[in-house]
Amino acid sequence: MIQIKYHVFSKEEQAAAIEAEESFLKARQMTAEAQYIGGVMDAIGSVMGGTGKLIIDGASILGSMA
Repeated sequence: MIQIKYHVFSKEEQAAAIEAEESFLKARQMTAEAQYIGGVMDAIGSVMGGTGKLIIDGASILGSMA
């Protein structure tokens, strides 16, 4: 036999639960945004780092030709 226990939440308990869920969702959203921004910054850094290396290598080649 299955017994189900049900608890009726008071207004205070409902408000506390909603507040806790909202803060959890806000923290989750902020974490996701921070990860997205971090990924974009890493990608930009990789592109800029690669471009800078190509420019320096190109200048070295041209400098050795002169």
